Amino acid sequence: MSSKNYRVSTAVVIVVSILFFFYTAGLIHHAVSLLNYPWATDYVEWPEIGRAWDIAQGKPIYTEWDELPLHEANYTPIFTILNSLFVQITGPTPLSGRLLALLFLLGSGGVIAGLVATYSRTAALLGAFFWCSSHICWMWSGLVRVDNMAVFCNLTAVLVCHYGWVKARRKEAIWLSLFLCIVAGFTRQTMVAAAVAILISVFLESKRLALQGLGLYAFTGCFFLSVLLFLTDGLAWQHLIIANMNEFEFEALNFFFAQLWELYHWMAPLILVGLYVVRKEPLLWIYAFVSFLVSITIGKIGASLNYLLELWASMCMLSAIGIGSVGQVFERFKYREGLALILGFFCILGWQQIFHIPWTHQPKPNGGYTAMPVEGWGFAVPAVTNIPLWVLDPFALSGADILKRSVRLYVANPSLLEAARMERIESILSKIEGPIFSEDMNFTLSIGKEISVQSFEFFQLSRQGKWDPQPWEEALKTQSFGALVLLFSLEDNIEGSASAQRFSKDIIELMNDNYRFYRREGPYRIYLSQRIYDSEK
Repeated sequence: MSSKNYRVSTAVVIVVSILFFFYTAGLIHHAVSLLNYPWATDYVEWPEIGRAWDIAQGKPIYTEWDELPLHEANYTPIFTILNSLFVQITGPTPLSGRLLALLFLLGSGGVIAGLVATYSRTAALLGAFFWCSSHICWMWSGLVRVDNMAVFCNLTAVLVCHYGWVKARRKEAIWLSLFLCIVAGFTRQTMVAAAVAILISVFLESKRLALQGLGLYAFTGCFFLSVLLFLTDGLAWQHLIIANMNEFEFEALNFFFAQLWELYHWMAPLILVGLYVVRKEPLLWIYAFVSFLVSITIGKIGASLNYLLELWASMCMLSAIGIGSVGQVFERFKYREGLALILGFFCILGWQQIFHIPWTHQPKPNGGYTAMPVEGWGFAVPAVTNIPLWVLDPFALSGADILKRSVRLYVANPSLLEAARMERIESILSKIEGPIFSEDMNFTLSIGKEISVQSFEFFQLSRQGKWDPQPWEEALKTQSFGALVLLFSLEDNIEGSASAQRFSKDIIELMNDNYRFYRREGPYRIYLSQRIYDSEK
């Protein structure tokens, strides 16, 4: 292949890399802006912070469910233990957990770059930039969650096996990679894709080593699980296994995968080229395939975008390998320069379709709120609204619709107004006697109040007959909670809303009978117990 042809494909990769670095910078800006924000930005954060705080105080996280306070710890504990080391110093704040999540997410981008570099050094960073460009990583970059650490461990396991076993045939790399898979599994128990891919790829080369690896993985995993069950009197099984066996809904599966296609269909030709490039080294394509199979569990009730993280990592890796290797793969193809340009143009189309920037809610002059770019980021908006590339893509949205979708899928930076609202709510709750029940659990730990009920988790357990809601019902009847903080009015019909997956009709009736509306702040409604409400008059 001539140097001219290499220059064309290299130039394409460089231009696309510059474009997608824009999104990486946006993700870092967004995640860093959340580090010192003292309130949760998602339902999932405070339970995880609460578990770390319990460990820091020497309390168990896998507890009985027959009396208040009710806790569910539905993930294996490595990330929580790690975070507890920092929470012990900072107190129950999101800072350390969010910082760890961001570092592990960026570390995963680095591992993807390392895997891509085997096939194309030019496109290595592009793999990382692809990774940081999705709504999946945008959301998970700023949340106190276990997932980013688990994905990082699995990707690192694939990297170690790829360089150590596939390239150098060092069997020690197999043992190290499987150990990393065990760490991933005890960070989040469903992280099995890397282990399966490693064992299958080794089996294709050496059945003996594969069986040894399987034995090591199974024995070590069972040993640590047995230790965990012993230390928790068997309660870990109740939290980790029983509590995670929610029903499967094909509607949810279709929703998430339709969204994935809508945003990232432009990657399909790049992925196909990438699969062709790695076809003779099965580790990567087997990992991608198993990641896809695991991602299907996103149809489980309560699942979210974190179930797509490994699939997205595989898509980014294969896409970067594909565009970075196009000159090599099609070296004898007469129109190879044109093909490189076409794939690059697909990336430009995709860049426009997934357009997003750091944004926040700002008040409108006539009341209400509107989405506005964070200062310094609005300059890129004309690239979406004024350049009609979408006419070339039958699956694309037009400019205005792209912007609307971006604020729907990419989480906002908290505004000063939102922070002030949360501060007002906490000021009110801190003066109320007794524990506080908050539907999304934003307000309890930071003011010394107990997280007493995780409504979604326990309602699902109750609905499936795995838990008797009597402790919850009794707490409402006796007005054990000083106040309720809800995202709906007790007079509303919540059918079809997120709240409908958190409360039964019986629970809502008990709330209605024993609590009275006190105040509304934004989407939050505060209800006081009848006893406290009467004393406030």
